[in-house]
Formats: sequence, structure tokens, C-alpha cells
Amino acid sequence: MRQVERYIPRAHRIVKGGGTDEDTRMDPQVPASRGGAGNAGVRGAGGRGQLAARLGERGSGGSGGPPLPAPMSERTRIEGQLKRALEALERSEEQRRELLSRLVRVQEEERKLVAADIHDEAVQVMTAVSMRLAVLRRRTQDRSMVESMEVLEESVSNATQRLRRLLTELHPSALGHEGGLRTALLEHLERLEAETGLVCTLKGQVVEPVSLEARAICFRIAQEALWNVRKHAEASRVDVLAESRDGGILVRIQDDGVGFVPDEVAPPPSGHLGLASMKDRTEMAGGWLRLQSEPGQGTTVECWIPAGLGSLPVSGGPDL
Repeated sequence: MRQVERYIPRAHRIVKGGGTDEDTRMDPQVPASRGGAGNAGVRGAGGRGQLAARLGERGSGGSGGPPLPAPMSERTRIEGQLKRALEALERSEEQRRELLSRLVRVQEEERKLVAADIHDEAVQVMTAVSMRLAVLRRRTQDRSMVESMEVLEESVSNATQRLRRLLTELHPSALGHEGGLRTALLEHLERLEAETGLVCTLKGQVVEPVSLEARAICFRIAQEALWNVRKHAEASRVDVLAESRDGGILVRIQDDGVGFVPDEVAPPPSGHLGLASMKDRTEMAGGWLRLQSEPGQGTTVECWIPAGLGSLPVSGGPDL
């Protein structure tokens, strides 16, 4: 009996450390050695339950400590989703550039057909009219009729020149050839100088192969910028730069005109690109465009287009 009483306090201490009220009820008929071992097992089960509860609190962001890291399988799944999203975005960019490339090519082909129709029909008809007027003028003896025919001949000649200028603006033949961008720009500047009296210069060299689409976009942006100089800038000089740079073509048009506030630009007239459209087109091609202008300080339009349209990554150019 004394032996049992000696072990009962020890059994109480063992059970009290981790058991429940139900666990602490011990059978006094059980020997101390069996009671201690049995209740130690109960204590172990209760301790494991408390540990699991505490880990659950930590894992769910409770007050027990910082959140546990996500399992490796969860991280792998998230990384896979991000990778697939990035690949889809890259494919979308490539498809958009391919679409722009096709659009530019179709537009240039259409311009070429329209130019050919004008040349084969309207220009030829106007030329024939001019020749017949010349014949009639030489045959008539009436001085007043001669003077009237001379005026008509001059009007027909001016109309024919305008049609020929329209032909070159619609489809500069040089654009169809490698290295034709500089030639097309030079011809355009020569006509602008002859018609307006502007002092025009062209600098730079294009020393690498350039796709038809890239040549066409560069020329159209320069053409639009020069049209703005002619109509709005009141400039006396315009300098154009076209050169190879960073795997693409850099084109800059700078005038000494009156300048303007870029945020106050009016919508462009029908048939002309606005600044926003010019910027959108260069960015779709994988390039960039920027505009600098202040009242009284002239205007500079600068753009960069990858030489192989759609084959180079998007350039992080300056904002408009």
C-alpha cells in the first residue's frame, strides 16, 4: 500500500503536464508503473494536438509568428502561370507587328495601283489635251483666241504637274528599292523647296538593309511632318536626318518655325495622320516617336523604326 501511495503523486505530475481532466482520472487499482506509462501516452497525444494547433495558427497568419512560405508545388504552379502569361503577351506583340506589316504592305500596294491608274489615265488624257490645244493655237489666226488657248494650255500644264506630284506622293518609286528611303526623301525635299522657297537639307546615311514596311512608315511620318511644316510652321528652314542607328532607322525633322503647344494641337484634316496616329504606328512597328515644340522655338519630330519590321524587340524610346 505504501508503494502505491509513493507513486500516485508522480503519476499526477505526469498527467497534469499535458492531459485533460478526463485523462487525470486514474484507477487506484492500477499499479503505479502501469498508470504512469499509460498516462504518459495520453500526454504525448495531447501535446501533439496542441503543437499541430499552434503550427496551424502560424501558417494562417495568426499571432504565433510570420506566415509560413507556400509549399514548393504552389510556387511552381504560380511561376508556371506567370511564364505562360508572358509567352502569350510576347505572341500577341508579334502578331500585332505582323498585322501592321501586312497592313503597311497592302496600303503601299494600293497606293501603287492608284498611282498607276492616275498615270495611265488622267495624266495621259491631260497630256493629250495640252497637245491638241497647242495644235489649235498654231492654226488659228485670231489673236484673242490664241491668248485664250495659251491660258488654257497653262492651266492644263499646271493640272498635269499637280497630278504628277500626287503620283510621287502616293507612291515614290524609289521606296520599292533597297536604299530608296533617302532618295524618296531627297526628291520630296527638292519639290518642297521649289514650291515654297524653304531651305531644305538632308543628312545621314542608311547603311543596313531596311524592309519595305520600315521604309514606308519612315517616309510617311516624314511626309506628314513636312506637310505640317509647309502649312503651319511659317518656317524658313527645315533640316531632315535619316540614318541607321541601333538596328533601325532614325528620322528627325526639325524646323525653325513658330512652334506650338503640343497639348493644344487641333485634329488633323481628312487624309492626314495626326500626332497620335503617328505615335501609334511607330509603336506598333516596335519603335517610338517623340515631339518637341514651344511657341517661337520651332518644332522637332523624331522617330525610330526597326530596320526589319516586326523582327526586333520593342524599343524603350522616350514618351511623346
